[in-house]
Amino acid sequence: MPTLSEKLDYRKEFVLGVEEYQKPSEEELWKRLYDGALPTSSNGDIRLIGAWVAYHEGVNKALTYAVWPSRGHSYALTDTAGNRRYVIVTNCRDPREGVKVISKG
Repeated sequence: MPTLSEKLDYRKEFVLGVEEYQKPSEEELWKRLYDGALPTSSNGDIRLIGAWVAYHEGVNKALTYAVWPSRGHSYALTDTAGNRRYVIVTNCRDPREGVKVISKG
């Protein structure tokens, strides 16, 4: 389980993904999400997950979530009500369908 400091750092990356989702730009979203991060990095993946949640559930709902790396290449995604699901990034270039829910906890 990550420390509070680590969770806050992950939260910043998640919010960055949500914010990038909202910005109008001619550059592809996935390029902006991974700017300064490797496509296989946790920071880049967490940004993508932020954009994915914003796309599917809306920006306001997305901002109620926290996310952090879990086992393997999965990420725990928890909202303020304590609902948790585990997701994996299946395609780093697709902020709409590039994240897959693997279980709900």
